[in-house]
Amino acid sequence: MIIKILYKSFLVNFTLSMIKLLGAFFTKSKTLLSDAVHSLSDSLTDIISLVGSKISSKKPDVEHPLGHGKVEYITSMIMSIIIISLGISVLTNVLNGSVVTTNIYSLIVLIISIITKLILSTYLLKKSVKLNSSILKSNGTESRYDAYSSMLSLIFLITSLFSKYISILKYADLLGGITLSLLTIKVGISLLKENLSSVIGKEETNEEV
Repeated sequence: MIIKILYKSFLVNFTLSMIKLLGAFFTKSKTLLSDAVHSLSDSLTDIISLVGSKISSKKPDVEHPLGHGKVEYITSMIMSIIIISLGISVLTNVLNGSVVTTNIYSLIVLIISIITKLILSTYLLKKSVKLNSSILKSNGTESRYDAYSSMLSLIFLITSLFSKYISILKYADLLGGITLSLLTIKVGISLLKENLSSVIGKEETNEEV
């Protein structure tokens, strides 16, 4: 049941990130590009959750008498490094790119994304309570924060629309791209630190035993 829900979450997050990437490609919006990568990081954490759920359900065997828990942490660390790399790559792209004017299509894509993510996060959080699942709770919380980051992106894009009246506001899209890229890097670093501490904690526990 939980795995099916995680698959649904992955499909929604991946579809949204692809729609944003296409929107960023056609509109040249740096904020939308950074927000797309931020959503893609949600897709990667969904993969981590799926792998973790499947591995943790395996019973201990001769080669793994203590179970398969560490594989989940290793997978998570690999994904977190990918997320950090994506964030740095987009940040570099944003800083080296030219300033562009926001158009209405970028706003439409973000509004659709915000509504979808709020619905998804509400669904995941409700299911997490019903099934008493920490994984679903974690995913639901991340989806909610992703909706908030898209709201921040929307504010940057709306602000840039007024650049024809106040010229300095033309940099709002650039600032939005930088901010969202840094948020993506922060997500990756937090995930890496969390899993490193979990592995170290587990090793210390096993040594004591």
